[in-house]
Amino acid sequence: MLLNTAMIYCLYTLVDITATGHYKSRNDLERLQQQNFDTVMQTIGLAGNIYYERAPEIQQQIYLATASRSVGTLNGAWKLSTYLNKMVTNLLV
Repeated sequence: MLLNTAMIYCLYTLVDITATGHYKSRNDLERLQQQNFDTVMQTIGLAGNIYYERAPEIQQQIYLATASRSVGTLNGAWKLSTYLNKMVTNLLV
C-alpha cells in the first residue's frame, strides 16, 4: 500500500537565501545567495519532493515565543514556505 503525505514547512533564517538564479556570475554576492538557497532546498529535499510557489522574502520583524512566555523579536530574517510531498510504503499489508 502506498501512502501520499504532504507537509508544509516554514523556515526562518538569518542567512541570506535570495533565489537569484545566478550560478555563474561575476557578482559573488548573487552567486553566494543562490548557493545558500540551493543548500536549503537540498537539505529539506532529503525528506521528499519539494515545491515552492514564492521565492524567499525578507521579514521585517518576527516575534519569538514559547508556549509559556515571549522570548523577543528577530529583525531582518528570511522566510521560505515550502510544500513537501512524501510517498511512504506501508509494509504491513
